[in-house]
Amino acid sequence: MRRNHLKGRDGDRINAVLAAAGYNFSLLRRWFAELFSALLWILCRRLSQPHLA
Repeated sequence: MRRNHLKGRDGDRINAVLAAAGYNFSLLRRWFAELFSALLWILCRRLSQPHLA
């Protein structure tokens, strides 16, 4: 991690919380991307199947 420009213990605490929030946000973004990919795959499969009337 880069240098924390906030001062003192409060700055260290804030930095730790923000780093954890950023990490969790990246995990959430990855999960949404995988969900969107799966839903798109299902939709494409459904649309490519011939319709039986």
